[in-house]
Amino acid sequence: MAIAIVVLGLAMAGAGLSAWLGYYRAWTRGPLGNIYVPLAPSGIGVMVLGIGGLTGLPWLALLGAIFMLSGVLIYILAPGLLDPPWYRKLKRSPEESQAQR
Repeated sequence: MAIAIVVLGLAMAGAGLSAWLGYYRAWTRGPLGNIYVPLAPSGIGVMVLGIGGLTGLPWLALLGAIFMLSGVLIYILAPGLLDPPWYRKLKRSPEESQAQR
């Protein structure tokens, strides 16, 4: 079970990083907004949580759970904080884009 948690965390981190780096941009057209970007810190937390379960180190599992929840809290409290720079430029209105030129 812990191996499945590590694999899930790896998939979450990969999806979050690919969205943040711009390799996966289809999420910008979806109704959920930037939900894919906070998957990176949450996915790393899930991986650490799974590794803590594999090794039997409860402090490592607790650290992973805290890191996982930090990604969720960042998304809830400040959703624009993790927006990548290319997404911020995309969200600007055409008037703002032309005024900065």
